[in-house]
Amino acid sequence: QEEAFENQRWNPVDGFSDRLLPSDRWQWSDITGLKHQPLNSFHLPSEHWDWESDWYVDENIGGEPTEKGGWTYAMDFPATYTKDKKWNSCVRRRRWIRYRRYRSRDVWAKISSFEDKKYPDPINDITVGGWEITDE
Repeated sequence: QEEAFENQRWNPVDGFSDRLLPSDRWQWSDITGLKHQPLNSFHLPSEHWDWESDWYVDENIGGEPTEKGGWTYAMDFPATYTKDKKWNSCVRRRRWIRYRRYRSRDVWAKISSFEDKKYPDPINDITVGGWEITDE
């Protein structure tokens, strides 16, 4: 699963807008807001992966449905976000999700050297990617 957050700030002229303050997080970011992460910056790890779906908005926060559009609101960045828009909600964000699936079977996949970059555990990534895990 890949995720990115779309961030907006309210201004009196336009309402909520992607025009943020210079001190704000990126318009598209990771959950912390520190890493610039537009949707087109995500790439599959190798030719052994496929996108399972297009990007879509997660319309839940903590297991509870949000208003249409998936926006969550806060007084400022960073803060605790709620699904309810209030009079002092000056910023909002929503989470975009896209799933990928490991598609190669009975094929060896080359894994780059760990000395060059820090990668997540490839076996863990392969074993849980795209599979449903039951309690059985």
